[in-house]
Amino acid sequence: VFSQLEWKGSKLDSYLALRLSGSKFWRTGNVKNGLFPTNSFGNSEKLSFVNPGVKAGLLYKFTGRHMLQLNTAYLSRAPLSTNVFTSPRTRNDLVQDIKSETIKTTDINYLVRFPGLKLRMTAYYTLMEDKTWSRSFYHDELKSFVNYIMTGVDQSFMGVEIGSEIKLSSTFTSTFAFAAGDFIYNSRPNAIIVQDNSTELLAQDRTVYIKNYKVGGIPQTNATLGIKYNSPKFWFAGLTANYFANTYLDVNPDRRTFEALDGFVTTDPQVDAILDQTKLNPGLSLDLFVGKSWKIKYGEYIRFNVNVSNLLDDKDYATGGFEQLRYDSSDIDRFPSLVGYMYGRSYFAMISYIF
Repeated sequence: VFSQLEWKGSKLDSYLALRLSGSKFWRTGNVKNGLFPTNSFGNSEKLSFVNPGVKAGLLYKFTGRHMLQLNTAYLSRAPLSTNVFTSPRTRNDLVQDIKSETIKTTDINYLVRFPGLKLRMTAYYTLMEDKTWSRSFYHDELKSFVNYIMTGVDQSFMGVEIGSEIKLSSTFTSTFAFAAGDFIYNSRPNAIIVQDNSTELLAQDRTVYIKNYKVGGIPQTNATLGIKYNSPKFWFAGLTANYFANTYLDVNPDRRTFEALDGFVTTDPQVDAILDQTKLNPGLSLDLFVGKSWKIKYGEYIRFNVNVSNLLDDKDYATGGFEQLRYDSSDIDRFPSLVGYMYGRSYFAMISYIF
């Protein structure tokens, strides 16, 4: 259920929104596993979550062209069903002390609106708490899939954003956007490690020291600069340059535990190799788009659009990735990180009939 109250005045607008949701889920095993005959077949325990949420905001209008906006929210949401079972492929066992994650967020925005200029500047802070993190990998020595589950994972996201659109002339328009943030893990979660084919726990209540490590897989600095030409003869063309930086590989949590460093002296160079987080090189891409429209008769048009992404065909930019969960502390390069790269030049074309 969701409800929102809005109030509008000559100088001040405001709103208050309330939300309440409920969810229930469980695992149904259709096959009785011989290793787990009593807890693999049939329905697992049913988990229920009730999640409230509240959001409020103010908009103060200095004038019709200068405004200040404030938004804040507290939200709760149930964990993903795939993250609450210790080994969902084989049995019904649940992760202990599973709970809903919470989101606290605030942003403040300054808006400028003129006929030839639109500008928005934003500062924000978001804290996500009590997330459940679950990943699976194949363990070479155990010859089995292993599930690595962390509870109590907190993440914080803070940063600034700027976006603008400037009308340079009757035919040329320029756009600019910039975002810089600091996205980090903000807690020391507990981990449990479970095999798919065994009831014996490989680890329990293992403290993971990932506080202040960067959240990986996304660029934390972005910039975009574009220009567009609109012809009076009903065609347009544009070029956009995109810059990405401060992208980190997502860390293997087990490499940031006491057990991973047990037996090493602090001066051992392997310690830095195990603990350091990989930062990827920045990247740049160009995108081109063109289009034209034709009037058939009153109220009927045909439009043709072509978009070319990554015009320079740069395939060397690493867009993200992660450290493998399997690793060898004596040879950290034995299982290298898995990295994804930007697609090469790609094309998109569309014909539309409007009537």
